Formats: sequence, structure tokens, C-alpha cells
Amino acid sequence: MEFEIRKNYRNEEALRKSFNELAGKVFGLDFEAWYQNGFWGEDYVPYSMVKNGKVIANVSVNPLTFQTVNGEKRLVQLGTVMTDPEYRGLGLSRRLIEEIHRDYAETADGFYLFANESVLDFYPKFGYRKAVEYQAVKVFSAETDAAGTVSAGKAAAEACADETAAAQTASAKKVPMETKEDWDAFVRMLSTCTVNSSLEMKGNSGLIMFYLSSFLKDNVYYIEENDCYAVAEIDGDTLELSAVFADHEVDPETVAAAFGSEIRQVRLGFSPIRKAGWELQQLMDDDTTLFVQGEAFADDRLPDGMFPVLTHA
Repeated sequence: MEFEIRKNYRNEEALRKSFNELAGKVFGLDFEAWYQNGFWGEDYVPYSMVKNGKVIANVSVNPLTFQTVNGEKRLVQLGTVMTDPEYRGLGLSRRLIEEIHRDYAETADGFYLFANESVLDFYPKFGYRKAVEYQAVKVFSAETDAAGTVSAGKAAAEACADETAAAQTASAKKVPMETKEDWDAFVRMLSTCTVNSSLEMKGNSGLIMFYLSSFLKDNVYYIEENDCYAVAEIDGDTLELSAVFADHEVDPETVAAAFGSEIRQVRLGFSPIRKAGWELQQLMDDDTTLFVQGEAFADDRLPDGMFPVLTHA
């Protein structure tokens, strides 16, 4: 069979349509709205095997720059690894990954990807090894936090004892994320943000908007008292805080307090800058394993804790 490797063809309608058809067949995903809304930029590069004008296999490249505790790192994340069932077993993904490594070997400090349990034996063939991530978690009691100090929500209430109950604590308000205008406004805000995690992606708002214009568009909040945005979801008494965006450093605990006194546990989707008071728990996911390769990864534990969940591709 004759195959052709095509790269970065997002503006070619026929190939982009074929790519979307394969993504729909394999993962139930469609990238067209992301493209049409202007968020599919140069930082998401499909490497596809094409036969007779049809995309039959793909490995996408996300060249990302992270600010880490050890300085700036240029990392390449692989994602959207898929092959049409009719063409599996022909080594197409292998050829694409080898091509990617050749193209980025001189510029990347490391490569990484998130794999499901069906392919755990595949990536070590390319020099990848499993790595461990640690998530920051804090549990509160009714009166105090895990360290025995007054919780953020209660402290705020005591400080405002003379004011009305409605004004005692900060309040998270949902932000509309329904239209192109809403999304573009958020992109403009992202350009002014400062670092609020110890492993922070620089630039690439398109990857963040992949989530905020689709899967997580109902999970965006603004907290006026802290002048910050939060991407979060409440599950019972647990707050899953995926990200905090602001032009100044914000304490994640004060953000959590804005979601109400019923919150008893906060789980961060990023690594806080200041880890004191946070318990680092090993991330355990039966169907997702982190694989890493390259000089940026000195050992099998990420020194910064975890990759921000909004940077997963």
C-alpha cells in the first residue's frame, strides 16, 4: 500500500474533514468547531498517514513551553493517537512517531503523552517510560483545615462580622461561555495572566479554549473579591479546581472559599506555587498513564507535581 505523511494541514478543508471523521470514529471527537472559532492554531500539529486523500492514522503534536521550578522547558506532547481499524497492525503509528522524533529532536527538552491501558506496551519501544504525577489535595473539617487553623471560609466570615451574611465571604459567579464573543474575551484575558502554578504552560490559549469552548464551558467562574477566574466543578462536598487565571498570584484556598462553606475537600488540577498545607496524593487513573522521554524528565516523578489538566491533549 502507498501512504503519504501529511503535517499541519488544518487549513486544507478536505484533509481536515477526513481527520475529523477519523477522530469521530475512534474517540467521538470533532475538532471542526474549535477550528471555525479560531482556536486551532499552530500549536496543534496533526501528523497523519494519508491514503488516497483519506486520513487513516494520526499522531498529533503539541509543542508547548512550560515554566517549571527548574526553568523554562520546551516539551512536545503527543496526542490524538488513532488508526482506522481497517489499517491497524501495519506500523503506521510507529512511522508517525519516528517522524515526529526526527523533527523535534533538536528543539525539544522532552516528550510526553497520556496513554490508555490498551497501549501500555507500545510506547516503551520508543524510549518512553512511565512517570508518576502527584495532585495537591486539602481537606477541611467544619471548623478548621487539616493544619488546625481556621478555615478560609470561616476566617472571611469573622473578618466581616458586622456586615450582612451575603457579604461575609467571596462568591464565585458563573461566567457565560456560550458565544464566540464570550470565548474571545476570555482569550484576551488569558494574555494578561501571571503564573499561578509551579508547572505553568506559557501561551497556547488555543489548547485551553479547546476545553472552555466545549466540555468545560459551564465550569468557568469569576470571583470579584479576588479578581480572578476559576475553572471548577463541584462534586458533592468536593471542589475540583482545574485552573485559576489572574494577573496576580492567587491563593487556591481563598478561591475554594468562594464556592461556599459546604466545600470540605479541594482537589487541584494544577500544582500550586506554595505547597505548604497541601497533601500531595499520587494520581491513580486506571485508564490513563503518563509516559515521558528526554532530558527534561530526570526521574519518574514530576518534580512540579502534575501537568495542568487543561493542557492535556
